[in-house]
Amino acid sequence: MDDFPEFCIRGIQKSKHVNSDDTVQSILFRPDNRTSEKRADKGQETSINWDDNETVLEFTLDSKDEDNPNALAFPHGAVRLARTRLDDVISGAATTNMIFYERDRLEHNEFHGNIVFNAGLPDHTINMIASTFALYCSKVLRKQTKTR
Repeated sequence: MDDFPEFCIRGIQKSKHVNSDDTVQSILFRPDNRTSEKRADKGQETSINWDDNETVLEFTLDSKDEDNPNALAFPHGAVRLARTRLDDVISGAATTNMIFYERDRLEHNEFHGNIVFNAGLPDHTINMIASTFALYCSKVLRKQTKTR
């Protein structure tokens, strides 16, 4: 079994996912239902980076958009979520074993992983879980502006 660090990082692609107080909308953690097509278990993925070391946040914030290499993938920052919160949902009375997490290294991203929502979960359950993650993640983290 893979070792997982204490935190994961979720990049923010869209400004509408960020509230004015730098908290995030639950939609940020909703899985991409298109990912179920490529999975044998038909689960739906929410892409994350595992916060393996002190470089991962900067790596995430510097990541380029696959469709436009001149643009940032996460121009609106990122948030950290404690793995214990994922474990809380996995073992929760109302949500036992409805999600799991995995490491899914990519050629260009050794830190990549997923929060996987099991196939067939009702929309209200997905919303409840995504809201829990939005509630417990950090406020938005942004690249520090360099001063001269």
